[in-house]
Amino acid sequence: MLLRIIIFILLVYLFTKFFKKLFAKPQQKPQRNTFFNNATPKSVDEMVQDPVCNVYIPKREAIPFFDAETTYYFCSHDCLEKFKADRAEDGP
Repeated sequence: MLLRIIIFILLVYLFTKFFKKLFAKPQQKPQRNTFFNNATPKSVDEMVQDPVCNVYIPKREAIPFFDAETTYYFCSHDCLEKFKADRAEDGP
């Protein structure tokens, strides 16, 4: 008698699990937030090199200086001023 009750409870448990999965909404897996999974042209910024101190910085954060044919990008106003001073010393 006890064995029948245990089997009945086990069957009820398994049927409830089965029907819950059958009628449940599909759950989406949470996406891992890694660089390679989220790397799109919108999220990856172009890196540019400062010609004075040679560090690489994101283009959207850089300070641009427009020359006749070239655009230079700087990490700070100090580097930009040093670049302008060096160009003034060298001449046109």
